[in-house]
Amino acid sequence: PQKSIYLAYRDHLSSPVHEVQDWLIANMDKPNTLRQLANRVHLSPRHLTRLFKEATGITIKSFMTQIRLEQAKILLADPQQTVESVAARCGFKDARQLRRLWQVQIGHSPSIERKS
Repeated sequence: PQKSIYLAYRDHLSSPVHEVQDWLIANMDKPNTLRQLANRVHLSPRHLTRLFKEATGITIKSFMTQIRLEQAKILLADPQQTVESVAARCGFKDARQLRRLWQVQIGHSPSIERKS
């Protein structure tokens, strides 16, 4: 069975981490710096980093990448969407970054995903 990134890493009781996760999911197309995220939950960047890793087992950056790739997978199912528009809507710097991370994380290119 497929595991949703939106539900994975949520089985903890840390409300600041839940708040950061909710913010990242709702605002993945915006630049989200560690300092901004920490300010949202009134923690230092270092403390948020430790708390997030402790609660989820992954880093904030890894979580952001995974939710962006998951959203890209959904958007790429629409043949009307270009890879460039999907990258922008998911918060990637450009289509090249999306393609590179997709290759590393998923093992093939986004165009192969569209064909399947």
